[in-house]
Amino acid sequence: MGNITSGVGSVASARRFAGLGLAAALAAALAGCDSGSESPTTPAPVPAPAPAPAPPPSKDDPAAFTQAFVQRAVDLFEAEGLEATLAAYNDPASVDASWYVFILDAEGVVIAQPTVPENLGASVLGPLGVDSAGNVFGPALAAATEDGVWVDYNYFNPATGDEGIKHTWAVRRDGIVFASGWYEGAPTDSSMEAQTQGVVRQAVGWVRERGLEAALDFYATPASTSGPWYVAFLDAATVVVSHGANPALVGKSNLGALGVDVTGKPFGAELLTLPPEGGWVDYAFWNPATGEQGTKHSWAQFEAGHWIVSGWYESGDVVDDPAARAVGVVEMATRYADAFGEDAAVAFHNTDASWLGSWYAFIIDADGILVAIAPAPDKVGLDAYDPEEGTDIKGHFYGPKLARATEEGVWVTYWQPNPAAGGEQQLKHTFARRHGNLVFASGYYEE
Repeated sequence: MGNITSGVGSVASARRFAGLGLAAALAAALAGCDSGSESPTTPAPVPAPAPAPAPPPSKDDPAAFTQAFVQRAVDLFEAEGLEATLAAYNDPASVDASWYVFILDAEGVVIAQPTVPENLGASVLGPLGVDSAGNVFGPALAAATEDGVWVDYNYFNPATGDEGIKHTWAVRRDGIVFASGWYEGAPTDSSMEAQTQGVVRQAVGWVRERGLEAALDFYATPASTSGPWYVAFLDAATVVVSHGANPALVGKSNLGALGVDVTGKPFGAELLTLPPEGGWVDYAFWNPATGEQGTKHSWAQFEAGHWIVSGWYESGDVVDDPAARAVGVVEMATRYADAFGEDAAVAFHNTDASWLGSWYAFIIDADGILVAIAPAPDKVGLDAYDPEEGTDIKGHFYGPKLARATEEGVWVTYWQPNPAAGGEQQLKHTFARRHGNLVFASGYYEE
């Protein structure tokens, strides 16, 4: 470090008080100086400020989010021990969308599993470690090192209730393996933000597949709205060229009075600061679902020379009502069929692009055959009129009720495994509507 001072006796004093740390040693050294000395002292260095911690990974980067999610469990284990860690990660409250931590002991036996507790005590070296495709993945998990390893396999997705390709990160500490994973192609977030981004993602997809003019026509009328969601297209100068809720706004600029909310915030200009891949703008705006001003959160993405915008309102019955959200998903699916035809609608709703957050529509044809269900492609081809396939655990033969839905729409309630409750059987409320030759449906679980 060099000399702290240049006074007589300072070095000896500093050594004598070394056990007290730098501050005490400095004080002792100064006390040993000749009070008459003119020698200047060297001030103690000012410690540099600690760097700001890096923000945690978001779910937009699922691999990084998964690794951070596992690391939190490892940190808890190292700080508080195994018992506290098992208590925390056997609690369903530890589940975040489709992310949860499962823990294996040194022999590969599951000792923590918050979504499927019946797996506790089972070994991943046995049948549990073999997926539906015959892939033996368990030994790779059990052999995880302290450096960590990725293991891919088919597994039950608690966010959808169906199987998906799971990418699992596993890390060993003191003989214990901590692991979590994410599912390929399946949205894991049912939040309003995720659904809003899904609406914009669909509109961007339509521009890319059908062209800008077709998308402008499709989203130009109030009929294109769904609950709190509608899409607006703005040109590069933020002039409205299409608006699903209020066509009277077409031709107006968001750099003028239209782009300043009732609080005085110039949100229109904020659009121009967003990256092309998308960003959020928050402001006060008229809510067509309630007829009142509300706080609106809008996601905007730039595509084909236009900002494509949709948003949701912080409060309001339509936003908070899951039944209205299910009806909205069905309405959007039927409008797709109107715009592009039934075959295109079936094809689209068998792709990941059809998701709205974790909400999706499924489609049944005129013969009662399930022809589209994006989160469970293995179920395509099931017959709603087959008692073995259309009956729930209570013996309710609900399949024909869905298949015979009317143009006005019907609600059908039946028991299904709820992925958000660890696969527990719960009542599901599904809205189904016949449109042309197809039945479009979406639903939610009773809390």
